[in-house]
Amino acid sequence: MIVNISKTTENATPVVSQALSRIKSAGGGELHFEKGEYHFYREGTKSEFFAVSNNSANIKHIVFPLIGMNDITVDGGGSVFVFHEIVFPFMISRSKGVTVKNITVDIGMSPLVNFRIHGITDEGFYMDIDRAESPFFVKNGSICFERESGVWQGAEHLLSLHAIGRHHVQYLATGECCLRELGDLPAKLMKCDVSETPDGIYAKYRDNTPSRCGFGEEMISAIIDGGRSVDVICIDRSEDITVSALTVSRGIGMGIIGQLSRNILIDSFSTNSERRRSGQQSLTADALHFVNCDGSLEIRNCVISDTMDDAINVHG
Repeated sequence: MIVNISKTTENATPVVSQALSRIKSAGGGELHFEKGEYHFYREGTKSEFFAVSNNSANIKHIVFPLIGMNDITVDGGGSVFVFHEIVFPFMISRSKGVTVKNITVDIGMSPLVNFRIHGITDEGFYMDIDRAESPFFVKNGSICFERESGVWQGAEHLLSLHAIGRHHVQYLATGECCLRELGDLPAKLMKCDVSETPDGIYAKYRDNTPSRCGFGEEMISAIIDGGRSVDVICIDRSEDITVSALTVSRGIGMGIIGQLSRNILIDSFSTNSERRRSGQQSLTADALHFVNCDGSLEIRNCVISDTMDDAINVHG
């Protein structure tokens, strides 16, 4: 069976769900997209629990649930797929003979917020933020970010600050978050109360802060959305899987993770994209990651850069 999907300005997730149901009922087939830009939202996704290695084990909201399917090809036709609201783009699970190809992946809002640190003193430091790119406000000494999926509350979450261009990481707790039990952390922690400035925020150290700013006057990034809850493609307990001509402009988590699977081909995977602005990261974790797989694993013609973790990891 061949199912064709035409360009649409609407949420394309329900259309994909209906098309995959038809192909699954037919025992296999091809899903073809007319070349264009498609937007996918959480409404219409399949919600199912998955334990993905090196990621959070939780309910995933999946746009392309290639689950329990055999002999299926998803051909984007050179299209751009834009995923919104922290969804899991592709889950290939308990399947055989699946191909995903000819797609550029992007997301509606970068999972990262970029800061420029300057004005560092013994009392605190300034962090400039592009408000148009990363809308924010301050509440009770905590910084909050307005995201597609809701408001990220600084009172509830630590900021993990990463230097751009060198290896240095520090955590920042703001406002009421400083009062929470934070446990052991893999990097130094700063406790601050923040206030708004015309260009961003001023972070003033609390008296009991465990450490002070270890950054210089430089650009840093913080992961706001997703963490390790979603990836672009997960290959789980499946075999004879091909991913080809896939470009990730921006994505949350890993690019492709394969686990407990057999015979995987990754051909022409790239994180280089003209859609991404200079200085932006492509992925917030590993580009390619495989654990406890079997048979053949072939990775060829790939170009990987600007990720916030490893290019390739193979375990087991």
